[in-house]
This record gives sequence, C-alpha cells and structure tokens, in this order.
Amino acid sequence: MAKKKPILQYVIMCDDVAVYQDSNKVAILGVFEQIYVEKFPAVHPKLWLLSRFTDGQGSFNTQTKIFNPQGQSIFESDKVNFELAETEVSYNINGQLVGLPLDEEGTYWVETYLEEELVNRIPFQARLTPKQEPEQNETTYH
Repeated sequence: MAKKKPILQYVIMCDDVAVYQDSNKVAILGVFEQIYVEKFPAVHPKLWLLSRFTDGQGSFNTQTKIFNPQGQSIFESDKVNFELAETEVSYNINGQLVGLPLDEEGTYWVETYLEEELVNRIPFQARLTPKQEPEQNETTYH
C-alpha cells in the first residue's frame, strides 16, 4: 500500500461530542471560539476537540497542543495513532479536555500536528464575562 499523507478536514472546539454507534454519525453540541470567565486566572471545566483527517492512505499519528497568549504550552495530548485503508475514508479524533488552565485574558492557540508536523492552528479567546446592564421591564421576543 502506497502511503499518502491525509489532509486535516476540520478541527472543532465545542461543549460536547456524541458518536452514534449504529450509524457512526457525529453530533456536535455548542461550538465556540470564546471562553468567558469571571476572573483570571481561571480553569475551564470541560471542552471537546473534534478533528477529522481524510484523503490519505497508510498509518499516521497526530497530536494536539494548546498554547497561552505568551506562547507557553498549557496542554499536550498523547499521540493518537490511526490508519486510513483507502483515500475515500476519514478518521475522526475526539478528545475531552478537563480543567484547561486560563491564566490570562487573550488569544490562545490550538495546534494540530500530523507526523510531528504542524498542519493547523486555530485561535480562541479567553475573556472576562461582560458586565450586564440592569434589566429593564421590557418584554422582547427573538
């Protein structure tokens, strides 16, 4: 079998991921790119990262890393080994992160590596929760 490096189709950060065993369909809940906290430093209780590789053939490994606004690593996943038997199939990797440290406000980066090579980099923002204006006695419909 000739080896062909796959492409990374997507990386999604969300609240939850469910994979239906009977159909292999993936349900993605609560996609986000901002995390709001009351104060810094903070810890985000839980998030999921879902990645999909496709259009490749052979055995590969991938790893995810997260960096804070200062460029320091705050998370490194274990390497995940996967195999694509033919180019028409894809491989999903979903990982749950519990207790992600957010020491400061700013832009954090999620990096995805394939065979130790950086193939994708997506940002997310950690911000202070906006102060809410006092509620007025008006009824609105959305």
